[in-house]
Amino acid sequence: TSSRAVGRSSLPQGVLPTDHPIENGVIKTPFGPVALGTLLAGIAAGGRGSEVSIEQLYQDDVVYMPQEMKAKRLSPLYAVTLSGDIAQTAVVTALTTTQNKNYIGPMGRFGNSTAAPKIFTLSTGFDGAVAYLTRAEIFAGIDAMLISQALRSQSSRIKLSQVMRMYYSDHGLPGYSQVKACNRMEAYKQLGDDDKIKEQALNFMYAYSHYFSDAQRHIEENSEFFNQIEQFYSSALNNAWSAFTSFVEYANTMKKECGRHDRVVTSATLILQVVGSRTAVV
Repeated sequence: TSSRAVGRSSLPQGVLPTDHPIENGVIKTPFGPVALGTLLAGIAAGGRGSEVSIEQLYQDDVVYMPQEMKAKRLSPLYAVTLSGDIAQTAVVTALTTTQNKNYIGPMGRFGNSTAAPKIFTLSTGFDGAVAYLTRAEIFAGIDAMLISQALRSQSSRIKLSQVMRMYYSDHGLPGYSQVKACNRMEAYKQLGDDDKIKEQALNFMYAYSHYFSDAQRHIEENSEFFNQIEQFYSSALNNAWSAFTSFVEYANTMKKECGRHDRVVTSATLILQVVGSRTAVV
């Protein structure tokens, strides 16, 4: 696998990236764009508590890794939401030849004005190296974690469509009236889960490095010095983590007031707005 990162998806040789790439799978809400694939994957993974080690995930394909690295464990909920996106951004930005040092994806907007807008374009393509950590991915990751936590403590069964309607409205989730999209940043801070998210991001960096030949070679050449590898990866993660936490603080100051919206997302609009689950640079 080549370690030359060209962005969120590989472009054929000779094809130049667009100035305004499309971020697929994004739905529109009054509380910011949300990556639906990440949201649904996170909610689904929230009910799965079992972790898996990197060695269990890749088996004999990671013989080049030191045992300490292979033993690192990944939690499904964190891997498919915030930890995974933060880790991917850290790896692509720090461990590959890309010149893009922007850890947070660019601003974007929906390009049409229909009742259910589907095309979400980013303000810049960063020369084909768009970060995995876009606003839509961050909002979706936070929403998935908040919803999953609330659902785990629910004694009665509740339909996904009901969860969506309540969370993306002023009502909030049953028994958790403050857990709602308009209050996501404050609710996220109340989770107090930063240490776990960052720990899982570091573990995911090890796993994700398997897809980059230069990273594999670096790990293999230093396999007897895991502490040095860990320090290198931790330093790369700190840059992405700092950008993420700064964005959370900024977004919390820019949030829209609760109390002005009601049932803003319905099952019908969710279906109409789905066009994918990941960014495609086209």
